[in-house]
Amino acid sequence: MVDIDGKRHYACNTKIKDGMNITTTTQEIENERIAIMKSYAVNHPLECGVCDKSGECELQDYVTLMCVDSQDFCIEPSFLPMDSWSNIKYDPSLYIM
Repeated sequence: MVDIDGKRHYACNTKIKDGMNITTTTQEIENERIAIMKSYAVNHPLECGVCDKSGECELQDYVTLMCVDSQDFCIEPSFLPMDSWSNIKYDPSLYIM
């Protein structure tokens, strides 16, 4: 999330052009980035220390980087059955799409 010429844009989807005035860090941008990270982790327990994937989880890495230590958002939980394939156990309630 960045400001380009006074307008908010996703940095990853923006084509760079000569003469652009890009602001990468303001308190507003930081707050929006944290809100986005919280939405990615919606209904995720944020109990990384007891998770089987602790230390090997990209979501955990970004939650830690963004200092997200609480969850303000929630959605109605959907109860999806756990699945397993050989040695892999899949719990859909712990993953983001």
